[in-house]
Amino acid sequence: MKNKWNLIYEIIMVALATYSVSMIWGETQLFSFADRIVWLIFFIDVTVRLMTSDSKWGI
Repeated sequence: MKNKWNLIYEIIMVALATYSVSMIWGETQLFSFADRIVWLIFFIDVTVRLMTSDSKWGI
């Protein structure tokens, strides 16, 4: 069951990354705001993964 949730989570992250890249050239404030929300989600994801990892230096 955990693998299923990991797969769903990774698919959502790929979809967000694709959305973010496609909105790079958007010039409206809505696109800019949505892009910043996606970057905030990425930042939180990386921070949580770093804090919860057993080995933070890859050793």
